Amino acid sequence: MESESLGFLLIDFMFYYGLTFDYATSYISSATSPGRLLPKTEENEVLSIRCLFNPENEIAKSVNKVRAFFQVFKDAYSTLLQLNLMDQTMLGQIIRLDQKV
Repeated sequence: MESESLGFLLIDFMFYYGLTFDYATSYISSATSPGRLLPKTEENEVLSIRCLFNPENEIAKSVNKVRAFFQVFKDAYSTLLQLNLMDQTMLGQIIRLDQKV
């Protein structure tokens, strides 16, 4: 992973959270190192983000429109796939960075 470009890591992130991650049945716990994907005790369409210091504290309870949130990741993934995947300056294309910078 250390040799992958930030552009490829961004694409992987968008793929996972836009198409793979099932927020209705799983949550990511940062209480362990490294963080782990854990099953929810009950299935619901609420985004679950547990506090690092107090895992009983649900810090994402006020997040609404969860489907729209993950749809943005899905749309971003689709857009990123349209870039030239062999281009080493992929992140530069994403953020519109001029090569001269």
